[in-house]
Amino acid sequence: MATEENEKADDLDPTPPTAATLEVPPTRHRTGPMRPPATSHPARTTALSAAWLLSLLLATPAPATPPIATVLVPIDGPHLLAEVRTGHAPLTVVHLWASWCPPCVEELPAVMEQWRRTRDRGVRLLLVSADLPETEAAARALLARLGIHRPTYVKQGADTPFIRTLAPEWSGTLPATLFYDPTGRLLRWWEGKRSGATYAAAIDALLPPPPPTPPRGTP
Repeated sequence: MATEENEKADDLDPTPPTAATLEVPPTRHRTGPMRPPATSHPARTTALSAAWLLSLLLATPAPATPPIATVLVPIDGPHLLAEVRTGHAPLTVVHLWASWCPPCVEELPAVMEQWRRTRDRGVRLLLVSADLPETEAAARALLARLGIHRPTYVKQGADTPFIRTLAPEWSGTLPATLFYDPTGRLLRWWEGKRSGATYAAAIDALLPPPPPTPPRGTP
């Protein structure tokens, strides 16, 4: 039986993972571990975050086709697991990110690259944004800029039940990636940014082996 793995130190990637520092003191419950860090200068922080995201968008090559409106579908933990099961994919990757999280934005192209590499083998990718209503426009703009026009999800509801439903040991740090089998059983997970090579190795290891090729001449 496969066990859940807390990948805070990934054996497959010698480069130490990075992650956004999202946890806040216990007295600041409204921000939570999946929310932007609290600050005493919200206007200045918002302006800096907007400037950083704008610079990233300008540095990213535009897609060859005109942008298509990207849809963010609200979803909670139980419905997300139900979506994993109804897909009947041999391996479903749930990737949680946010537009205000620099490591998330830096990692997203590698996540998409590995999904495109393995989708013909049945790998399914569910992107789930942890953006708040006031930052959802930035999330949609970033997805469109990266050429991600398929419907994706945005977390709905309180942080703690969402986290506990998906992976009880997950701290809520972003980015986070979870790997599920067709029944919705959690095979592996990690939090923090990883390299494309780490994703490739994990997906290849978790995918079921292909069926044996029948000998030539077999009817």
